[in-house]
Amino acid sequence: MKRPPVKFFVIAGLIVLLAAWNHFRESDQRQLLVAEGFVVSAELESSPAILISESRQQLAVLYPDGFVRTAFGEVASVAVDIQLNKQLEPVNRQLVITLKGGTSTEWRVHFKDDQQLEQAKNTLDSLIFN
Repeated sequence: MKRPPVKFFVIAGLIVLLAAWNHFRESDQRQLLVAEGFVVSAELESSPAILISESRQQLAVLYPDGFVRTAFGEVASVAVDIQLNKQLEPVNRQLVITLKGGTSTEWRVHFKDDQQLEQAKNTLDSLIFN
């Protein structure tokens, strides 16, 4: 049996290193957010992560190179956007958080399946709009 080429192991190693580096950068951003007084009461399984602070009535979207956050009252809408491939199968599931104000600011957050997407939308709807 033929051994895989060395290039395969080099590329696989680079992917693992980049994933670890990205994880540590996101962890650093989480610590900065908490240091600024954000109290995490819930985290939604998404990419990038959505953090919720019920005590401060805020939500934050956590990126490896920073974060954005806003008060619940600044959210205009939370919508689902599912993109389909040619076979009409879902390939990209996003939650679109639109903020109030003069500029149309949207945060797009990805989910791996429909159940997580709907659960996240229901969670945000119940916290923000009730």
